[in-house]
Amino acid sequence: MEFPIDAGLAVLIVVVSLLAAAIHRAVQAVRALVVADRSMNQFTPVSGDLVIVDDDLPTAYSIGGWRGRIVVSTSMLTALSAPERRVVLAHEESHLRHRHWLYVKLAEVAVAANPLLRPVCAVDQARYRAMGR
Repeated sequence: MEFPIDAGLAVLIVVVSLLAAAIHRAVQAVRALVVADRSMNQFTPVSGDLVIVDDDLPTAYSIGGWRGRIVVSTSMLTALSAPERRVVLAHEESHLRHRHWLYVKLAEVAVAANPLLRPVCAVDQARYRAMGR
């Protein structure tokens, strides 16, 4: 059984395109991590890797990279009780400790390489939008 040359070329074009998209996304991910790391230089941690920002919007998130940080707004701190603050900080610390940011970036590269994974990434992005991130 012989494989048609036209079909082989079409498959090659698709594979090369997906590989190029994955490489492009990987470069973007590295750039985003470098930007996040540089932006962390603007903040002075109050304790360990905790940064408190003065903001009316209650937010708490972790930023990964070479120097991970936990960022919490003053309005979030005032809205929560002491036990709730400990839970939020432990949650964000867990994101840093388990390198959640790395898995997210790897998933984005995987989606660029395999478009069939887009619904998985779309669910994760919708979840982040729903949380106000």
